[in-house]
Amino acid sequence: MISKGLTIILVVNLFNSINITLFGVIPVQKYITEIMPVTFPSGLILSMLFALIIRDFHLEQQRTLQIQRANNLLSTQTEELHKNKIVLEERAKQLMLASQFKSEFLANMSHELRTPLNSIINLSQLIEEDDASLGRDEMILYGSIIHRSGDDLMKLINDILDLSKVEAGHLEISSEEVNVSEIPELLSLQFSVVARQKGLEFSVTMSDEIPESFSSDPQRVQQILRNLLSNAFKFTETGRVSLNIRDEIRNEGKHPKRWIVFDVQDSGIGIAKDKHLIIFEAFQQADGTISRQYGGTGLGLSISRDLARLLGGFIILNSSEGKGSLFSLYLPLSENVQ
Repeated sequence: MISKGLTIILVVNLFNSINITLFGVIPVQKYITEIMPVTFPSGLILSMLFALIIRDFHLEQQRTLQIQRANNLLSTQTEELHKNKIVLEERAKQLMLASQFKSEFLANMSHELRTPLNSIINLSQLIEEDDASLGRDEMILYGSIIHRSGDDLMKLINDILDLSKVEAGHLEISSEEVNVSEIPELLSLQFSVVARQKGLEFSVTMSDEIPESFSSDPQRVQQILRNLLSNAFKFTETGRVSLNIRDEIRNEGKHPKRWIVFDVQDSGIGIAKDKHLIIFEAFQQADGTISRQYGGTGLGLSISRDLARLLGGFIILNSSEGKGSLFSLYLPLSENVQ
């Protein structure tokens, strides 16, 4: 590279000297003998100095560009490292929370299992001992408690099995004609007793625009509604619980779609806005103290959300702390509305 540059400088200066010799006003003999011996070496030296200056300037520009590229690369890498650090911190936080929630879940689960099991074991032992002091009424009471404890255990086991089946993708969903008018009758029969026991007002209403039937899985629809109503009664001490069945035209993508909506509303403790997503996750509750105060494992809403998705629908929550809750189950009634 250097030899090529020196050759170019030499050729340019030689060409310049020949040009002056042939076309210049100075006599050729005088230029060759007196002027050229001075100007030619001087021109070579000045050209080389100028070439070195240009070379240094070019090298400086290259170094500046390399430094800029290095700085840009370092900035990009620093930003990526910062993002990765945030992701890792968030994952570590999620793992820590998941571990905490699972620990709380196991603690609640052990309590939920131990309570009915203790009742079954202790009362069955009393019956087995055939104590003469036990009257018929006491025997009936003990049998009723044992039966209720067995039901509680069965519900708990069913919840755990349903959750595991949903997560594994093994839960089977059937498609049958669901008689809409039967739903209020079945739920009223089941929860009116609970309402009387707690001194709550309970009402079930249905819009006249609702069709007589729709295609879905009747067992899973009732399971979701039982979970929602059970929670409503559990967390409501005074006031009312209601179920309203209606239809709604709601946009699904680019096209409007007709839905049947089951609104379960209560005047209970409500749910804080920042807890609306958490309560639908398995092993998580709005507050760890809730399970200790009201009982339960916190699996009902997680299962209900997953079942609603499998049925082609979803659940919307509208609630604020201390002002009750409204859970709306949306299930598809028909295809896109024109």
